[in-house]
Amino acid sequence: MFSAALAAGTLAGFGSGTASADPCAPPLVCNVPGGGGSLLGGGTGAGLNFASLSSPNSLQIGAGNSIRLIGPGGLLIGNGINAADDCVGDECNGGNAGLLFGNGGNGANGGTGGNAGLFGNGGRGGNGEAGQAGGAGGNALLFGKGGAGGDAGATTATGAASATGASGGSGGSGGIFVGSGGAGGLGGNVTTVSGDATGGRGGNGGKSGWLGDGGAAGAGGSAESTGLPVTSSSTVGPTPTVTNIFGFNVNTNTTVTTTGTSVIAGTATGGAGGNGGDSVLFGRGGAGGDGGAGTSASAINPGNGGAGGAGGAGGGIFGSGGAGGSGGAGASSGSDFSGTVRTVITYRGGLLNGRTYSDTTTNLDDATNYGPANGGAGGKGGASGLIGTGGIGGVGGDGTTQSKTAAATGGLGGAGGAGGPLVGNGGAGGNGGNGTGFLIGKGGGGGAGGATGFLGVGGAGGTGGIGTAEGTGPTTVTVTLPIVGTVQLPGSGGVGVGTGGAGGAGGAGQLFGGKGGGGGVGIGSLTGTGGNGAAGGFGALFGGAGGAGGTGNGTGTASPNLVTATVPVGTGNGGLGGLGGGGLFGGRGGDGGDGNGTLLGNAGNGGAGGTAGSLFGGRGGNGGNATGTGFSLLTIGSDVTSIPVGTANAGNGGAGGNGVFLGGRGGNGGDRSDVNILAALGLGTPGKNGNGGDGGTGLIGGAGGTGGKGTTNVGGLLGELGDLGDLGLPIDINLEDLNIATAGNGGNGGAGSLIGGAGGWGGSAGGLGDNFIPTSLLATGGNGGKGGTGGLFGGWGGGGGFALALVQATGGNGGNAGTGGIGGGLGGLGGGALGLATAQGGKGGDGAEGGVAGGSGGHGGWAAGLVSATGGGGGNGADGDVVGGSGGGGGGAVSGGQATGGNGGNAGNGEVVGGSGGGGGSVVSVGSGKGGSGGNAGNGALPGKGGSGGNSTTVTGSSTGGSGGKGGNGRPGIFSGGGGKGGQGGGGFSFQGPAFGGKGGDGGTGLPGKIFGKGGKGGAGGPGGSVSSTGNGGNGGKGGSPGGSGGPGGPGSTDNGDSGNDG
Repeated sequence: MFSAALAAGTLAGFGSGTASADPCAPPLVCNVPGGGGSLLGGGTGAGLNFASLSSPNSLQIGAGNSIRLIGPGGLLIGNGINAADDCVGDECNGGNAGLLFGNGGNGANGGTGGNAGLFGNGGRGGNGEAGQAGGAGGNALLFGKGGAGGDAGATTATGAASATGASGGSGGSGGIFVGSGGAGGLGGNVTTVSGDATGGRGGNGGKSGWLGDGGAAGAGGSAESTGLPVTSSSTVGPTPTVTNIFGFNVNTNTTVTTTGTSVIAGTATGGAGGNGGDSVLFGRGGAGGDGGAGTSASAINPGNGGAGGAGGAGGGIFGSGGAGGSGGAGASSGSDFSGTVRTVITYRGGLLNGRTYSDTTTNLDDATNYGPANGGAGGKGGASGLIGTGGIGGVGGDGTTQSKTAAATGGLGGAGGAGGPLVGNGGAGGNGGNGTGFLIGKGGGGGAGGATGFLGVGGAGGTGGIGTAEGTGPTTVTVTLPIVGTVQLPGSGGVGVGTGGAGGAGGAGQLFGGKGGGGGVGIGSLTGTGGNGAAGGFGALFGGAGGAGGTGNGTGTASPNLVTATVPVGTGNGGLGGLGGGGLFGGRGGDGGDGNGTLLGNAGNGGAGGTAGSLFGGRGGNGGNATGTGFSLLTIGSDVTSIPVGTANAGNGGAGGNGVFLGGRGGNGGDRSDVNILAALGLGTPGKNGNGGDGGTGLIGGAGGTGGKGTTNVGGLLGELGDLGDLGLPIDINLEDLNIATAGNGGNGGAGSLIGGAGGWGGSAGGLGDNFIPTSLLATGGNGGKGGTGGLFGGWGGGGGFALALVQATGGNGGNAGTGGIGGGLGGLGGGALGLATAQGGKGGDGAEGGVAGGSGGHGGWAAGLVSATGGGGGNGADGDVVGGSGGGGGGAVSGGQATGGNGGNAGNGEVVGGSGGGGGSVVSVGSGKGGSGGNAGNGALPGKGGSGGNSTTVTGSSTGGSGGKGGNGRPGIFSGGGGKGGQGGGGFSFQGPAFGGKGGDGGTGLPGKIFGKGGKGGAGGPGGSVSSTGNGGNGGKGGSPGGSGGPGGPGSTDNGDSGNDG
């Protein structure tokens, strides 16, 4: 990094080259007894060439051998001499450079590289011969790069012998002041026949000087056990038998000999990668070496990938850590099997004793058998210096086999290195390796993210590896027929089980936690299961988000032997979302993984939000989505019958994390889509909708999550009815898109020391397709969640979900409110409903009790339908110690046929003020209509008024206004004690049909003997008017006792209503 630029500038004036025996002009030579040719020994070096500095004259000092001062092999200046290719022993070491300037010479045949002078690069270590380790690279002294280590030679073993490969040479150290470390050499490859094989370890990278990068490590050598064919046989018999032929007994012996040829091979393990070199003060750590591949032909022993080497540490002051090496691949190459069965029958006894009666040979089916396979683990990333990023963890190696009994397993991802204590992010964890098998495939787990210091983010965890197994073979097939039941039959089909690896945990940070790794995908012909997401790391300020769960895909089908059929068997299970990390702001929980299956899809639940040390709890993760898509295809005669059986269960939202101040919001429920219409109609177990997660606790509780959507497609079943031709419908409907829609419930609000959290909304059901036509035959919205309890004020109930359908739409009910020390929460709104045929609005949620004021009930949901529509009832108000809650209003309704308004909710009681009753819902209809009744008022010293009845307006049919609600009864108090007034009756209006005003509500009972203890006045009757038919006003309500006035009768276009009796 830094050293490359500085060293290049420092040494550029000296050129580069390789020293050898001097063919140049006469150098400056000193002849001294026993001279070795240089100050530090003979050698070679790639880099600096000082031949141009040679003097034309020779200086002789004494007698004996010459010593060069300047030039190749010079004492002061010059490159070390390269070792000769045909060297032996110490002659294979590269020569050292001159004291002042020069590169070390290259080694040969496993010899070490020569060391450099004060300025210069170390020589490269020599590559090893067969089975020989690589030589270490030479060191630089003050300024320069360390030499690369030599590669190890390959090793080959015969017969049953096992072998371990030689190691690659270590890289040389960089110059003390400026210089990068040399790269490590490659580990030796190994090949055996039937013995175990282990690849050689890669050489470590050299360390740097004060300024420079650590050297990259060498990769581990590969290992392979090729296998030895072995023939074996076994004999059973002779077994005596007696056979009757035309009344005569024939005595025989039967001998069965089985002969087979298979391959015997050992375990093969790739060599580990070397560790990256460290940087001393300023520079990047060297990358770890990759693990070598391991391949075995054995049907029993595994092929194992070698582990990746660790990354080197970054400079102690400034520098990022080196990346960890990847794990090596592990594989089973498989071995062929062939064989015969010979059956010989001979006579026993009599004249034919020992003579052959029968001799037959049958060939066995040829097969290829495989063993287990395991990918190597990734290496750990190197730690950084005071300032810098931690190294990335190495990726786990892949495991691959087609074994029908053993697993293919991906290697674990390496952990990320720690980030700088002052500034810098933690290194990301390495991803897990993939496992690809026939019967079992397992993805490796992701590596954990590295921790970090003050100014930085913890490293993200690695993603889990993919697990794949899509094999087919003999299995037990479950055939389910509606009404008839379930039967299990032998057959063949999907047998593979694939499991994704778990994600790696997010790294912790002083301020910011790292994100958890996602779970790996799982794919199986029988079962596919996604890996779980990992937890986010803790951060004092922000916790890391949890990792998402992996997707699970179950893809297979099966066919029973006794029935002509194709049956879905695939189950897909989504992984769980990871937990959010703790912190002042808690991390978000991870989303649940999707589950997709031909038979069954099970989605994972969302992870909970972070809680530990949180002022604000983390949001919960969303639930995963689920699909069930399969049809059973049964052939009866020449007809193929398709039965939808695919079912799906959506994941629930994760709970919000608890917070000291604010609880986290719950996650939303996942969506569901399947085809099992028969189960949806009650002929089986229907799929499950995803519910919203509950809110977390805090001074203010967190809100609940929203419920998910659910659909069951009916198009496939309608297609079995054949061509329906032109149905003469007034609208264009695509039958293939039709479904039954439901929805999940909202999550409950979290408890709050001050204020409770609001309940989550129920999920909506139904939607629009082409030409804006609803796609759902039936739709039911989800119910709202309950409000959380509060020390002062209770949480509101969640609203019910909206519904839209062609035939019947039903809105979800509002959630009930949470209680509060001062005020109870309000009930949730009922969900609206729009049905082209019929519609039903959802009921409003009830209010909750409060220490001072009770909560009001929620308003009922509206409804609109061509044939009929009914508004939802209002929720009831709750009692309060001082003030009662009001009842919720009934939902209105609009219809081309019959419309009915929802009734108002009853009010709660209060010692001082009673709540007012909710008003009845009003309606508009072409046919008949009836307004909803008003709710009854609550009791109190100042009692509440009864709710007014809803109005009704029609075109052709009868129209009836709703009745008013009863007034509340008086209670002893300073201000009053009289009864409350009854609610007014609703009006009835029609153009062509008869109209009737609603009855007024009765007045409430007062307290006899009190100055203001008179009974409440009855409510007025509603008006009744019709253009072309009769119109009767409603009767007034009865006055309350004692002495309450009756309400006046309502006006009518034909007859007025009667006044109510006095109390």
